[in-house]
Amino acid sequence: MAQSAQRSGDHSLLSLGPPAWLGGYRRPWLTRDAVAGLTLWALVVPEAMAYAAIAGVPAQFGLYAVPLAVLAYAWLGTSTRLFVGPSSTICALTATVVAPLAAGGGDEYVLLTAVLSLIVGATFIALGLLRMGFLSRLFAEPVLDGFIVGLGLYIAVGQVPKLVGLEKPEGNTVQQVGGLLREVGSWDLASVLLGVGALATLFVLHRVA
Repeated sequence: MAQSAQRSGDHSLLSLGPPAWLGGYRRPWLTRDAVAGLTLWALVVPEAMAYAAIAGVPAQFGLYAVPLAVLAYAWLGTSTRLFVGPSSTICALTATVVAPLAAGGGDEYVLLTAVLSLIVGATFIALGLLRMGFLSRLFAEPVLDGFIVGLGLYIAVGQVPKLVGLEKPEGNTVQQVGGLLREVGSWDLASVLLGVGALATLFVLHRVA
């Protein structure tokens, strides 16, 4: 989002009037936009369900959140390059914030996740009204790259237990890796084969399709 904000110039990330693109929209664009929208929706549905699991909430909450976010940005946003959709980064950070406050999960966990989302949303609205988008330029690229790599490892390790059919070990990322390796004899072979086959298919399709 930081890169998209930079490319969009000095405009605010929020506009309370009618969407700027609406006046110049042409009817011939509708067919292609509809096809593009359906294609993206086919990808976003499973993605939103998976990212909801990363955030620690039931899968259906991912489906609840996506349409509202997309419609809100279509109306309020100004960048034509910014992709709006579920983010593994946000979901992982949400889990790290909420989990210590609602260790038992359940309704309290969902409630705290919703409250956190509203607080963050209100903060972004305030920053947009104050035209604070320039703050994205203050983050050094190496810092962002390191954060993204570390978060990617955190998410990947957190999903490995599902891949091998085990409960998630306790502890930090390094401790979780050690716990998984110690239990290698208990890995579910069918689960591993299914997961590895799915990953291999994704990589092959990425190269040939």
